[in-house]
Amino acid sequence: MSVLIETSLGDLVIDVDTVHAPVTAANFLALCHLKYYNNCTFHRVERDFIAQTGDPTRTGTGGSSVYGLCAPPAAGGAAAAAGAAAATAAPPPPRFFADEFHPSLKHSRRGVVAMAPAGGPHTNGSQFYIQLAAGPLPYLDGVNPVFGFVAEGAAVLDALNDAVVDAGTLKPLRRIRVHHTIVGLDSDMDEAALVAGAADGTAAAARQARSRAVVLELVGDMPSADAAPPEDVLFVCKLNPLTRGADLALIFARFGPCTAQVIRDGATGASLGYAFVEFESVASCEAAYRKMDGVLIDDRRVKVDFSQSVARLWRGRGRGRGGGEARGGGGRGGGSSRAAGR
Repeated sequence: MSVLIETSLGDLVIDVDTVHAPVTAANFLALCHLKYYNNCTFHRVERDFIAQTGDPTRTGTGGSSVYGLCAPPAAGGAAAAAGAAAATAAPPPPRFFADEFHPSLKHSRRGVVAMAPAGGPHTNGSQFYIQLAAGPLPYLDGVNPVFGFVAEGAAVLDALNDAVVDAGTLKPLRRIRVHHTIVGLDSDMDEAALVAGAADGTAAAARQARSRAVVLELVGDMPSADAAPPEDVLFVCKLNPLTRGADLALIFARFGPCTAQVIRDGATGASLGYAFVEFESVASCEAAYRKMDGVLIDDRRVKVDFSQSVARLWRGRGRGRGGGEARGGGGRGGGSSRAAGR
C-alpha cells in the first residue's frame, strides 16, 4: 500500500509494508487517512542521517498513535500481534503502541521510513523519520521499527538533506511542511483496519479546518490561523440597491444597539447587495438572526446569517472592509425603509 505525502519541497510516495509490520502500518495509514499529519513540519533534519516529522505540536515531543486517539489496543488484539517480545513487555502508555520488528525490515538504504519513539522501548506514537544516509544504519535495527520505504521522490530527499538547519536544535531555518497525505487502498489492506479509530471524527474535522486556516494565513487571506469569526456580527444579503446602512441600523436596532454597513463598489459606489450589522452583545445578535432571516426590507426578502468575515481583525493592520459607506448609528438617515415580518 502506498501513501502520497505532499510537502513544501515536493511529493513523496511511501510504500508501506502491511505484511511484515501490520500494527505499525495500520497506525501510520490511519493517521494519514485522518489527515493527522497535515501541517506537521520536519522538526529535525540531520544531514546524511535522518529527517523527522509527524508531531502536530512541532516541538518534537508531541503526537499520539491512532490507538491512543481512540483506545489502546485490547489485550490479545493488535498489541499481541506485535510479537512475543511485546507480549512479555510492560504495557505501553495509552498514547503509544508496542515495538514491532521483522528481520526483513532494516535500515538498509536511503529512503527507509521508520518510527521515531518518544524515548525507550514501546513508545511509538505518530512521529516517524526518513533515512537520508546512503548506507545502512545497523545500530538502529531492532531499536526503531521500520515499516516502509520511499518509492518516489528522490529530489525531495536531496532537498531535505541539503536543508539549512539550526546547529543546536537541528530544526530547518526555513520551515518544511507536510501539506497533505493521500492513502491509496488496495487488496492487501482491510479498509476497516485502516480507519480504526475514525470514530474520532470531530478531531479529524478540526485538524482539516486548521489546515485550511493555515493555508489562508500563508496566502494572506487571514491575519492568523487562529482567527475566528465574530459572534456579534450578522451578514445580510439580497438587499435592495437603495437600502442604506442607516436604514438597516434602524430596522435591526429593535434587538439592541447596533451599527450597519452596506458594502459598495469601490469605483461606482453602487451597493453590492449585502451588508454587515454589528451588535454590542451576542444575545442581541442571536435574537436578530432568529427573527430577521427572510424578512422583507424595501420589497426584498433578505437572507440573514452569522458573519464569517474576519475583517475586524484586520483593522489596525492597514486592511479593512473596504468599499463601505459610513456606518449608521441606529438613527434614521433619510429615505424610507419598511420591514415586514415573515
